[in-house]
Amino acid sequence: MSLDRARDLARDVDAATANLAEAAALLDPPPVAAEPWRQTLVTKVRPQLEEGRFLLVAVVGGTNIGKSAVFNHIAGEAASRVDKRAAGTKHPVMLVPRGFDAERLSGLFPSFALKPWTRDEDPIEASDEDRLFWRTSEATPGTLLVLDTPDVDSDQPVNWDRADRIRRAADVLVCVLTQQKYNDRAVKEFFRRAADEGKQTIVVFNQVVLPDDEDIWPEWVGTFCEATGLEPSRVYLAPHDRDAVAELRLPFFERAWPPRPIAERSDEPHQLLADLSSLHFDAIKLETMRGALEQVAREAPGWLEDVRRAAGEFGVASQQLRENELAHVSDWPQLPAAAMTAELMAWWRAQREGFSRRVHGFYAGAADLIAQPFRMLGRERDDPIEAYRRREWNDGVQRALDQVFDRLQFLERSGHERLRPRLAELLSGQSRQRLLDSLKAAHDAVDLEHDLAELVQREMDAFREANPNMHATLRTIDKATAAAKPLITVGLFAVGAGPIVDVGVAGTMTHLIGDVAGGAATTVVGEKILGTAGKEGFGRLQAQVQALHTKFVAQRIAWLSRQLREHLLGDFPEQIQTAATIAEGEPYREAEAAIAALQTFVATLEET
Repeated sequence: MSLDRARDLARDVDAATANLAEAAALLDPPPVAAEPWRQTLVTKVRPQLEEGRFLLVAVVGGTNIGKSAVFNHIAGEAASRVDKRAAGTKHPVMLVPRGFDAERLSGLFPSFALKPWTRDEDPIEASDEDRLFWRTSEATPGTLLVLDTPDVDSDQPVNWDRADRIRRAADVLVCVLTQQKYNDRAVKEFFRRAADEGKQTIVVFNQVVLPDDEDIWPEWVGTFCEATGLEPSRVYLAPHDRDAVAELRLPFFERAWPPRPIAERSDEPHQLLADLSSLHFDAIKLETMRGALEQVAREAPGWLEDVRRAAGEFGVASQQLRENELAHVSDWPQLPAAAMTAELMAWWRAQREGFSRRVHGFYAGAADLIAQPFRMLGRERDDPIEAYRRREWNDGVQRALDQVFDRLQFLERSGHERLRPRLAELLSGQSRQRLLDSLKAAHDAVDLEHDLAELVQREMDAFREANPNMHATLRTIDKATAAAKPLITVGLFAVGAGPIVDVGVAGTMTHLIGDVAGGAATTVVGEKILGTAGKEGFGRLQAQVQALHTKFVAQRIAWLSRQLREHLLGDFPEQIQTAATIAEGEPYREAEAAIAALQTFVATLEET
């Protein structure tokens, strides 16, 4: 199993989950940066796989057990001050090999302030700052970085935290135990976490009395392992010998674990530094990474599921937050037939040419002249456009707005925990009365007559192009009525009726288009001219006019949607829709695939 493969997979998971976290920000899933698996990925896996081929070896343990002495023997020099006082080491210290690029350390220990280690007093001075002191050592092999840590059972909680962070970063833990500390509660808790992280561990049982303790140490180590879940790769016994500690000649006797018969035991002392240097780098590094990779592979899918669950909570809300769902007025006011008739006639008048235009224009002018006294007397009916405006406001806009607020308030109360704060902000951001005032001003400013004229012009021009025969038939009828108007007018004058217009054959086109606009396909007058094909054409004309009514209503509803977006909703519906579909989007699929690939890789590690 390749370290390069592990590095590539870690990169993929890091990039994909960061991308998904950004895309899913609106959902308010658990912050990915706070997830333990993410911290392991960013502070442990990525830096160590990216920074080169070396092992981080940390000496860890409780108070007054000789950690610094063991550290010095690994270092091959009296590097760390041996202090008989409790909690002597307050800050971790580290030895790095000659030529090691110090800039790489910040990536390995991002939560520490890196300081040059120049005095014996540096690691024992109290400070609220989390410091890590380091220096170069000629004796340290090029593949090792060796650390001494604060006591894991110190009476200073800050020391526990610093030791925890070093443990998480380390590849190999040298667990220093004594008869007094192997069963201590704080010590066991610290090493349980190490076992959960899959750390490779080497146990040094210090301050033993040999040969007296030879029969009892397996019980001590066994109790420790059973309580913590650790399975040490090596076990050493170090005798209680202060002179040997001071002179850096303390012997370390390796013992098999699980214990083997005494006959198979070797009493040849070992050099810890030599043993650590001989560790197979790739095997140790991958074994060390296994625990961290397993944690990521095990816990990251839970975060993915949180994202999916959060997206699901937005699903129903997304449906109802679409404008057409928020305000569904099934009986939006229809435009009066008279208003549609007037615009259709205006469009038709623009189609006339020559004789027909002049005759119909004359009679239209005469009709307007005759109608003047009635208008002056106030007998003319109310302007249909303004009548529609009032009805649309009362029965369309205000009813739709009531529905919008009702549905938003329902969503706020319906238990969508992640959605509720946004809805509360939405509903409280602008009072209902202020919204009504804004919409009323916008509604009064709309030029309905202009909008209707544009719609009729556009749609009827398209109808004319699509139905040239129908248009030719209408023009034939129009010419016939234009020719008949002078004869009828002369006859009416002869009997004293005066210039009354729009009667009989002379009113055929007005009534024809007017009735169609009102929903009735009148084709009785002009029967001989129309014929069967003409009647079918007028059926299409009727459908076209009915479609104009529908399109005008759709146009008005679209106007209301734009107003709601501008004055109330903004891009909130789109944000909710995007959030609701996160689990079906590309960022989610990429994160899911990256995590699945890592799980497959980890499964192969478990088989080896």
